[in-house]
Amino acid sequence: MEKYTLYEGEPLLLGKEDMELLKKAITDNLVVTDKFSRLNNSYGYKHMCERYLGFYVSNEDLKEAMYQLGIPHRDTDKEGRYTYYPIQEESQKRFWELAYG
Repeated sequence: MEKYTLYEGEPLLLGKEDMELLKKAITDNLVVTDKFSRLNNSYGYKHMCERYLGFYVSNEDLKEAMYQLGIPHRDTDKEGRYTYYPIQEESQKRFWELAYG
């Protein structure tokens, strides 16, 4: 799988332990499917994960976690700032309710 485009100027910030917590939050709450959803992109997931976990998650940290989990992606633009994923929309809605409930 091709690695995501690293958006210039936004480094990875999470340490190993927090990255593992982020990946667990993703696998526990988001269902990967074969259809790319435009309901949310990496920036939307980043905010859900922040709220759910209680600590800051950068957009690049979110993209790295998805990459490490082997979740396919499509950049929303040629600069690669935001990324779409094939995540079931119902699981996105449930995760949003958990995070923001």
